[in-house]
Amino acid sequence: MKQKVFIIFKSISLAAILILGLISIVGTGGSSGGGSGHGTVNVNAAGVWDGTLTDQSNQTSDLLGVISTDGQLRFIIDSGICAGSQYSGTVSMNGDTGSGNVTGYAIAGCVFGNGQTTTTATINFTISGANLPGTYTAPGDTGSYNLTYDSIAEVPITLNDLQGSWGYNFGGNNFLTINVSNNGSFSGVGGSGCNLSGQISIIDPDWSITNISVTASNCTDAILNGTYSGLGLLEFDAGGDLFYLIVSKSNLSYFDILGRLP
Repeated sequence: MKQKVFIIFKSISLAAILILGLISIVGTGGSSGGGSGHGTVNVNAAGVWDGTLTDQSNQTSDLLGVISTDGQLRFIIDSGICAGSQYSGTVSMNGDTGSGNVTGYAIAGCVFGNGQTTTTATINFTISGANLPGTYTAPGDTGSYNLTYDSIAEVPITLNDLQGSWGYNFGGNNFLTINVSNNGSFSGVGGSGCNLSGQISIIDPDWSITNISVTASNCTDAILNGTYSGLGLLEFDAGGDLFYLIVSKSNLSYFDILGRLP
């Protein structure tokens, strides 16, 4: 059965969904250094949002949103066989209403209804307290989404907070580790034999949302090679800090959640 996300997704190969070691999102709640739960969003819509997306066929997917204080937006599908596919763009605000143009990037093994791994869409929304209901329009599909604000990004950070080792290891080729220095540069290894290198930079020191770029090279699956850019999110959690990678390149997206390693 087809998986629909803004536009219809089609599965090519379930085994191909693994990209550098993709893991499904565990959750966006929990406690954090800046407090957890739902709060009052600021006027520029910055922060973390989660909820659902419903397409014109009334099919629903879980949706995670991350918006930086400079207006960068990432919507990530975190359910179904194409979980990890995402939309990237910028959002502008006029009072409590927002709009933007986004580009969609499919994960490895998925394409949009146009048969391509990229597409475009326009989004519109209105912020009402801690809620962000909105609509989207894309080739062949229209629909809506309803997100709720989570305050986990309302935490001041420095690059020193990210220094150290991050990753996971589930055995076999399903692993990823990066080592972050105190200037935000990092290197590491991932599934499919990928060598990883990149840079993290602070957007706003009062928020734990960052810029991030990562280059994958020497991957056994050549489609994974290339330079990805996007947003990172540091979540301070009593059960263990987490770092979200939300990046894409011209024809592919990558989403992952890394834990702090000893």
